Amino acid sequence: INSLAAHFYMEPEMIAYHQSAYISQYLLETYGVQKFSLLWQSGIDSFEKIYGIQFKQLLLDIKIN
Repeated sequence: INSLAAHFYMEPEMIAYHQSAYISQYLLETYGVQKFSLLWQSGIDSFEKIYGIQFKQLLLDIKIN
């Protein structure tokens, strides 16, 4: 995930796009478009402030669902 966020275009295309789409879909469905829009505008460094959870927790939540 760190590599995906920091070096998206250096990752294999099939992996990077699918992982990004899955995470984006989860965020949109779970937290709504308003928070996703804020993240898009602010960047990944604002993730915890916007969503109120650590990014590592998000990954654990995704694995459970």
